[in-house]
Amino acid sequence: ESRQETERKDGLLKKQRDKFTSVMDKAKQRMQEAVTRSDTELEASEAELNIQRAEVDRLRAQLDAILRDSRDWEVKLVNSEKLRSELEEQVQCLRSSASVLGGQALRKQVTEL
Repeated sequence: ESRQETERKDGLLKKQRDKFTSVMDKAKQRMQEAVTRSDTELEASEAELNIQRAEVDRLRAQLDAILRDSRDWEVKLVNSEKLRSELEEQVQCLRSSASVLGGQALRKQVTEL
């Protein structure tokens, strides 16, 4: 009887051990699948992040180019304003000269009369 009971207990222990092993194997498999999914999601997130970084770099380069162009146009505007001012001074000088010359010509005509 003792031997039968021992065999029965051994059988129950083996069943429990097999069941435990099966449950643990399934749990391990689920954890590995979860890790694989996480790795895949992480890779996808990293790929998306790299795309976004590239877009930020592209936009930053465009902004730098726009700022450079803006500075160039600002310099051109300042230079053109300086040139306009210089031209206005020259026009004033020419008008003064023309006025003086016109006055001299008028005096000459009057004296010739």
